[in-house]
Amino acid sequence: MSKIVIDCGHNAAGGSDRGARCADGRMENDLNQEVSKRLAALLSAAGHFVIPIGNDASGVVERGACGAKNDCDLMLSIHHNAYGAGANGTSVIKSVFADSAAPRAAQTAQLIMNAVSDAIGTRRRNGGKPDVRWNGAHNADYYGVIRGNKKRNTLIVESLFCDNPSDLARWDPDRIAAAICGAVCAVFGSPANAAAAQAETPDKPRFAVGDLVKFCGGAHYVSSDAASPTGGVRTAGSARLTKIAAGRPHPYHLIGTTSNVWGWVDADRVGAIGGGV
Repeated sequence: MSKIVIDCGHNAAGGSDRGARCADGRMENDLNQEVSKRLAALLSAAGHFVIPIGNDASGVVERGACGAKNDCDLMLSIHHNAYGAGANGTSVIKSVFADSAAPRAAQTAQLIMNAVSDAIGTRRRNGGKPDVRWNGAHNADYYGVIRGNKKRNTLIVESLFCDNPSDLARWDPDRIAAAICGAVCAVFGSPANAAAAQAETPDKPRFAVGDLVKFCGGAHYVSSDAASPTGGVRTAGSARLTKIAAGRPHPYHLIGTTSNVWGWVDADRVGAIGGGV
């Protein structure tokens, strides 16, 4: 089980900082809340210990400090970008020190960027790579929510530009949350499904061909014994089980219904509808 802090960027209704104004008149925090609550539910169902913060008047450095205070494995700060109607795309910002101090967070940053972009059809900013920002005055990371977490494992997720009507039309909190969850589970696993998968035996399978199951997100493969995944991270969601290859490294073949998975997957990536993601 990993400990994951979810920071819902800016303040709730009535707060002094509700973020950018969206192209349709809503405030950024309205969007942040919808994604954050869905993401918290998905990660909790996958077996992770989720600590939600935000929606108060805390400063960004103090909110960032919650990551280290709670000894988290990963901290996600959920936002939506704004820079005028001409800017667009998905970006993820990591600590300048993440590659050495928090390599799993750095790996997750790239997977989140790819998965969100694929899920909602936005372009990947910064040449398709996670961004970093330096603050020379502080000799540290620029953004307070990253700088405040001394574990260096905070990621700011900017799914799209909410002040761009074209980007905003792509906003889908279910798809965004599922994409982020899939990327996180690809790196940190899905403990809720792992225990059930370990108890499974060929004569006592958990599922049958034709079952509608929950896919927690992550890699899929072209065959049940392929050495390397294909097609990038697949989003969390429901899928139809079409084939079983008991005893193989990737024993279930899934075709997504709400997930974009279409291939062979590991047993610990699959859960029952109504159970773990």
